[in-house]
Amino acid sequence: MENAPPEICALRVKTPPKICAPFWKIMCGEDPDVWTCFEKNFASLGHHLTSLGEVS
Repeated sequence: MENAPPEICALRVKTPPKICAPFWKIMCGEDPDVWTCFEKNFASLGHHLTSLGEVS
């Protein structure tokens, strides 16, 4: 799985962003209630995610 593209491991949730606090967060689509959360270890493999920004 470690070679899988980041989007495979993306978790789309309709919850407040703070629910995803342990995860990297990027806005997903046009719905402000929908966040795409990447596990930190998984996100670190997707260096292209850095252009989307990191929320800590």
